[in-house]
Amino acid sequence: MKFGKCFAFVLLLGAAPVSGATQDQAPPDKEMLKLMEFLREMEMIKQMEMMRDMQQVETISARAKQSAPHAAAPAKKETAK
Repeated sequence: MKFGKCFAFVLLLGAAPVSGATQDQAPPDKEMLKLMEFLREMEMIKQMEMMRDMQQVETISARAKQSAPHAAAPAKKETAK
């Protein structure tokens, strides 16, 4: 996912209130509402991807735990005294 673009986009949103501080507060227009919805969707997608990655890690971890006991333990050699 291209987080750099999203980050730049959020920075632009943060700069908008600073540049418009001298103007009266107007209700958000349709474009701003669409933008906010887009950011919500991006956050939801990011969370879904993180959950998928966590499931993959858990699956790999479970497989590793299952295969570990099957490996033969090295035999201990006794040294002559």
